[in-house]
Amino acid sequence: MRIMPLMFVFSVLIAGGCSKEEPKPNLTPITIQIVNKEGEPIPRFAVGITVIIEEEEKDEVGAIPKAMLTNREGKVVVGLSTSQKYKIEAGPQKKVITISKKPMTVKFIVDSKALPE
Repeated sequence: MRIMPLMFVFSVLIAGGCSKEEPKPNLTPITIQIVNKEGEPIPRFAVGITVIIEEEEKDEVGAIPKAMLTNREGKVVVGLSTSQKYKIEAGPQKKVITISKKPMTVKFIVDSKALPE
């Protein structure tokens, strides 16, 4: 009779130990908006996002840039790590931002004369 409660305790301890999950990074939604000088959205415009790695970590970690195209509304929405710095590129324009805990919008105004037809 004593074996049954003891097995129950072991199974609870084992199940509890196995259920640990890796902590997920805190992600903040970031909207990148591309418009022309008239304020009209530019669809299918290439946007690059690269994490900026601290100097002391550069030998251990490499930055992998992401490239995306804007949607019909001239936007890209992506989740980026809170408190991390990123370089966002749209054509020749670049902006370096630090991600806060609140959703952000990064806007680029592009000269539509420079766009391919």
